[in-house]
Amino acid sequence: MPNDGVLLRRGPEEEREMALRAMTRLNGQAFSRLTLAFADFFKQSFGEDRSPRCGRRICHPIDGLAMVLHYLCHGATAMTSAFAFGLPPATRSKYLGFGLRCLSCALKALPDAAVRWPSKEYMGELAGMVTQRDQRLQGPFAALDGSLFAIPRSGNQIEQRAYYTGHKCLHCVRSVFIFGADGAILACACNFPGSYHDSLCAEMGEIYSLIEQGIPAGYCVLADTGFRQRRHLLLTTNKIKELGKPPEVVLALRAASKIVSKTRILVEWSLGGLKSKFHVLHQKLPGDPERRQLIFDCCIPLWNYIVRTVGNCEVATVFGGDGELTEVQHDRGQRYRIRSSITAE
Repeated sequence: MPNDGVLLRRGPEEEREMALRAMTRLNGQAFSRLTLAFADFFKQSFGEDRSPRCGRRICHPIDGLAMVLHYLCHGATAMTSAFAFGLPPATRSKYLGFGLRCLSCALKALPDAAVRWPSKEYMGELAGMVTQRDQRLQGPFAALDGSLFAIPRSGNQIEQRAYYTGHKCLHCVRSVFIFGADGAILACACNFPGSYHDSLCAEMGEIYSLIEQGIPAGYCVLADTGFRQRRHLLLTTNKIKELGKPPEVVLALRAASKIVSKTRILVEWSLGGLKSKFHVLHQKLPGDPERRQLIFDCCIPLWNYIVRTVGNCEVATVFGGDGELTEVQHDRGQRYRIRSSITAE
């Protein structure tokens, strides 16, 4: 959206609300609930009468929400926000931190935004979405995977070694997510040093214990070989598992792994949707761990709120709609796309 930052700060209130709804893809009712929850925490901190005080530039809750969403969804830099909202960079940083805290508290008050583990009945519904696409899979309702997020290079040599990953040649943090078949985040462990492996993050973030103790018999979570074999965790195969086995067993393992990989792709789509929705995750996150965690605390619940209220996720479209998965060969392996089952006559 061109010049949407200027519109958010200087346009009429109705036009500003339309611009915010366009950024988040929320409908009117869902956006109103988010705005009211944000305004409650905003007013509690600044006063009910919103009377201006010395040095205060933002007096209305919609202005604070606009700045936060502009930063999360567009990854606006300090100079961009300074121009759009008429604030110096230092003042913008102050109000942005306050707005992020208000948004984090507001999302905790919305049930649809919660990162919650599903009940047994809802696990059955999610597993039914997966089984509807592939009758050979009975029980998977979610997929597990990790992702890297870039951060600035630290001046401390010990921190540099901890947050540097040689695989990507990047200073970053690692996070682990469990995405359900509907596209919502069911559990996550965020903000670990980039040198940590996915399996170590899952263990330190108690993801393994949640999978082993929180999943009843007959259900499981899909994952790749970056994680350890645990109860209720269905992994793909690799060459190490194939060593010393007869050729027919190797072929059977590869066939089963291919089935798992075709369904586990839902977590790749979900991570891609999360990063495309919040462009701030494409940029270098702040070096301060608390500020970085605050961004995760806003993006993840807000993603769940969008998915559960408007269903704006291609994963829910594939596993809950009428499309079918088709395999497409590329130079760097197998990718999958959506092909509609409805053809034009």
